[in-house]
Amino acid sequence: FNKVELKGVELNLHYHPHQLHNLHFEQSYSFLQTKNYENTYGLALTPANNVKTKVLLDFNEYDKLLRYKLNNLSLYHIYKFKQESFAEYEELTRSYNVINLQLGLKFNHKFHCSLGVNNLINKEYTPHISRVRGVAGGVPNPGRSFNINLRYEF
Repeated sequence: FNKVELKGVELNLHYHPHQLHNLHFEQSYSFLQTKNYENTYGLALTPANNVKTKVLLDFNEYDKLLRYKLNNLSLYHIYKFKQESFAEYEELTRSYNVINLQLGLKFNHKFHCSLGVNNLINKEYTPHISRVRGVAGGVPNPGRSFNINLRYEF
């Protein structure tokens, strides 16, 4: 391609309310616009625009919750916009939402654990940049899954 145009912006915000310093709001925006001047189709594997939001509540200041080994709770939301700009052999990708939830536990200063649920609402989706989107009718990303992470610091 000799005549293409790429424009985009990525913005990250991290906010702590003054009264609740243990509450974290993180948000990122990624917007990419492509234009192919050689034909009517877009560029292949152009990622869809997205907004990601994370809310984290740190329990380290709450003695009553620390008694139960609770360390933090986080909610992570991803919104991918519809991708209407696609190459000749690609197809439109619909918008979708994915929500992940995680609970952090702290047994002592060296031993930590996290319990999580990814894709909480069990949304079936395939990202626009997936190379297996068109294989056998499409291969979606995993549905709801659960995870446990144990960490011991030596």
